[in-house]
Amino acid sequence: MKKDLDNIESRGEEYLMAIMSSDDPQLLRGAALEMIVVVGHMYRKIQIHMLLHPGFFLAGFLAGWYFTK
Repeated sequence: MKKDLDNIESRGEEYLMAIMSSDDPQLLRGAALEMIVVVGHMYRKIQIHMLLHPGFFLAGFLAGWYFTK
């Protein structure tokens, strides 16, 4: 199993190095746009989590207080 993970990591590194060493502007532009989309999606998910976290904390605290009362 560890060998499979090493193979996946090495293939990812090879793919990244192929993109970074490419002289094709379309490939570089596509990779940059993909990264922008991925980072934007992750940022949005983190923002939603940060907004919902206090609500879930408060709901859990109130439920625990209600059931132990």
